[in-house]
Parts: sequence; structure tokens; C-alpha cells
Amino acid sequence: MAYLLDLGFMRYGEAWAVMRAVHEARARDELPDTLITVIHDHVYTTGRKGNAANLLKPVLPLYWVERGGDITYHGPGQLVYYFVFKLKSPIGDFITLMEDAVISALSTYGIEARHNPSHRGVWVGDRKICSIGVAVSEGVTYHGFALNVNTDLSFFSYINPCGLDSSKITSMKEVLGVDVPIDEVKARVTEGVARSFGVEFKEVRLRDLEGLIDPAKYGEPVRLV
Repeated sequence: MAYLLDLGFMRYGEAWAVMRAVHEARARDELPDTLITVIHDHVYTTGRKGNAANLLKPVLPLYWVERGGDITYHGPGQLVYYFVFKLKSPIGDFITLMEDAVISALSTYGIEARHNPSHRGVWVGDRKICSIGVAVSEGVTYHGFALNVNTDLSFFSYINPCGLDSSKITSMKEVLGVDVPIDEVKARVTEGVARSFGVEFKEVRLRDLEGLIDPAKYGEPVRLV
């Protein structure tokens, strides 16, 4: 049994601290594997080896975080999933399972998505619909993926997302031509994760974890801009 922690809409720095605190508790075996879902405010983040030149115009705050990958955008209309799981397989296989979960969920909307052997994430044709960036510490994963549902793609035009031209980014709304109910997508993606990883989820709330995690000790991630 794994936990499913839905943070709803939460400012990026606050959610990052929750994720780090859950990671610490998981590494100590004080919590089971935990999947965190969240929708963020408008923000850019860059991974540990990100290239500063990929920030073309600093229109939003930019945070440096521990995950792999380069700069990306988070904001309303986008679903973010953080995987705080004990790693039991090579990290490449773990990421493939994440991609499989998203591909499965998108197929229920008639969207033919695929893996890209040369660039991690989930793709529709030659455009990226879901970005992935993961870190591993003490044998436990953290960070995860961001799926563009009804995302305002104009915010990608101020960066080279994941080192790509912004024209290479798409969303479910752009592919389907209509807004998609984000809670419905969340349910389908979560079902996809459960199948892909072979787990059952128990829904918990942040208050259920009081006394087990201490997000306040982590403060804020490093802000670059």
C-alpha cells in the first residue's frame, strides 16, 4: 500500500518543502512510498545541470532544484506528480514506468503518445506533452513529471524548455482543441501510475502526516532569479 497525497493548488516552494520532508521520512521507513500530486503557481525551475542560457527572459521566478533535466515551466492547468518511492530497479526503468503511466492515461482521450529514445518524457508526434526530471537520494526517488493539460503554453516561449525550442511543447488542450477537466485527468493518470507500478494507493491529507514530516525545516529552494 502506497500513499496518495493530493496537495491541490500549492505554491512551488511550499510543495517542494513537503516533498523533501516526505522523502526524508520515506528514507527512514517512517512512511510508505508516496505519490504527491499538485498544481503550482507560475514558476520556472531548473535541474542540477541546467544551462542558464536556456532562460531567455526572466518573466517568472526561477528556482534551482535537485532533479535531473534542464529548465521547465510549472503553472495552473498543469498536473505535477512527485514520486517518493524506494528505488527497486535501475532509474532508467523507473522513468520508463512513469512514461508508461502517462501514455496509458492519454490513450483514454484518444491521444497517441509515445516514448522518445533520445529525449525522456512523453511525446505526441514531435512535440513534448509531459516533462520528467527525477532525483535519487538514500535509495529514494523524488521530483517526477509535469503533464500539460490546459497549460498556458506562452510561458514556455521565454525559455528553451528542457533545452528545446518552445515550439516543441504541447498540451492536451492543444491536441484535443478543448479544455479538459483537470480532476478527471488526475484520476486517470493516478490510475495509470497504480497499474504501471503495481501499487494500490491510500489517499491521505497533509494533516494526516503531522508529526511524521516537518516541511518547515527545509525552507525554500534556491531562487536564481
